[in-house]
Amino acid sequence: MDSRIKELVDYSKLKWGLEEYYLHDFSIYQNVNAFHETIYSLCTEWFPTHIAENSEDDLNPEGTAVITINLGSRKFESVIFVGDKTFANGVSFPKETSKVIEWIEQETQLTYMKQFQLVNEEKGKLSFKGCIDGIAVSPSGYIELNFDENRNLTFFSVHGYFPEESVVIEEEYTLTLKQAEQWIEPQFQLINFPSFEKNKVSPAYAMEELYVSNDASLSLPFRINDRQQVELDERLYWESRTPAPFSRKELDFSSEVSIEQALSAKPSSDSLPITAEDQKRCVDTAKDFLSLEYPADQGKWILKTLYRDIGYIHAVLKENDKGNYAFQPKLVIIIDPQTYQILNFIDTTSIWEKTGEAEEVVMDKATAYEKIKNLIELTPTYVYDEKQKKYILCGKLDCHYGVNASNGEVVSLDDL
Repeated sequence: MDSRIKELVDYSKLKWGLEEYYLHDFSIYQNVNAFHETIYSLCTEWFPTHIAENSEDDLNPEGTAVITINLGSRKFESVIFVGDKTFANGVSFPKETSKVIEWIEQETQLTYMKQFQLVNEEKGKLSFKGCIDGIAVSPSGYIELNFDENRNLTFFSVHGYFPEESVVIEEEYTLTLKQAEQWIEPQFQLINFPSFEKNKVSPAYAMEELYVSNDASLSLPFRINDRQQVELDERLYWESRTPAPFSRKELDFSSEVSIEQALSAKPSSDSLPITAEDQKRCVDTAKDFLSLEYPADQGKWILKTLYRDIGYIHAVLKENDKGNYAFQPKLVIIIDPQTYQILNFIDTTSIWEKTGEAEEVVMDKATAYEKIKNLIELTPTYVYDEKQKKYILCGKLDCHYGVNASNGEVVSLDDL
């Protein structure tokens, strides 16, 4: 074991009171965050000393400690005791929630109500989200902490983003729903909600989440992941093409890396931008793929986005004539970033055939909007602006309800 890794292993054992444990295994992983930074993490698995190496079904036995530490910052990302059972001589909490919060502040070097706030408290469990002076942030950080009946720590996880003052443009929140209204209409759309259980598709008018700047001059999209992707929205046509046939290759989607790679701290290939040349070559690759696998689909597919993940470029295609689905069927082509050759693909379009036809639309958009406009929420949120490289104050436009277009009823989106 490399001496630098051994030092972190020993540090983890001492920090979390693992005297009654032995190191079973360790591995190192990399990921790229929303700010294009490559993060290397050491994950160690510790077995209680009274448990043998081999366990049934290769599952970690109850009481196993799984601990992950950021190699760069030396901060712990997660501490998990399997089955919520611990044999560690580790952290134990007093009854007061305030004392638990003080421990989190010390452990994370974050300040309560300035960088994180409590969002849920139940027996043996506390959940927190990132904030800026009590205002929500996006992308956000999350902290979860569990303890057993003796208030011994059994789970601790810190992930995501807790912005420091240097990356925040602070200002007074003044945005009103009336000022933001200009951005609502494009977001309020007819969307098909498929139900496999009911074997039907329910059309409903609903609003996609959106962030509007404090002065209502611009909007920022709602992000569901940290991927850096290029939006293309290019409909694909091709003339006579004779690409070489390809065979689907088994791919490795593990983010595990070697000790040497981790200690070198080199940026991951996933942090590289997708250049104009990359985009052109990937568009050509997508056309080659369609001409081979879907030769009759001229103009049917739109290349929506490109993104890097686990060393590959993923091209996401959607059918132009399928309408607007809540969970859009798609075709993902996985491309070698060096040769731009097709390696594999994932087609999820056929699953919607099991849901049946969509119900008839009997209500227009304007009428539906009048029914729901008083249910639209606007919540102050600091949002990361990629152009400014700063968190800027916005209002989050959201609505938890929709209007069933087949009967005009206002319904919870959860029910759809």
